[in-house]
This record gives sequence, structure tokens and C-alpha cells, in this order.
Amino acid sequence: MKRCVHFTEQAGRFRDCIPAEDRKTLLHIADQIASDPHGPDTHLAYRDDDAIRSTWVEGLMVNYLATPSAVVIIEVDIYDASRGFNIV
Repeated sequence: MKRCVHFTEQAGRFRDCIPAEDRKTLLHIADQIASDPHGPDTHLAYRDDDAIRSTWVEGLMVNYLATPSAVVIIEVDIYDASRGFNIV
């Protein structure tokens, strides 16, 4: 079952201000998460929290919460030092 995707205010602002190619990638990742939020490319984001999951694709890190009917994108960040974004 595909879930509805929501962005927190912080994640939504980030989505709106990143470069267009990164936005396309983020929306593609969000679509994949909505299709399978517990997929093989995801993992628990924190050791002490079994609800927030994370995935990392093409330099984009996405933390999200999956409910039975929706996925809430909590945090998004870009890690790409060659383009001047956060350094890992």
C-alpha cells in the first residue's frame, strides 16, 4: 500500500530551496519511501528510537516516520562536499 507523504515545516522549506535536480531526487526518494518505508535501503535512524527511519541516496539523507497511512519526512540534508554542502 502506498502511503501519503507529508513534510514537516523544516523539511518542506529545505525541499523548496534546494537546487532543482536535488529536489527531483528528494521527491523520487519520498516516492520510494511511500511505496516501501521499511525497504532494504532504510534503517533505524537512532538506537533509542524504533520509529524514525533513515535512508541515504545520492548524497541526500532523509529521516522519516512511517505510519500505517502516511510517511512524514522529518529531516532532509545534503552531504556533498564537492558542491559545498555539508561535509561528512
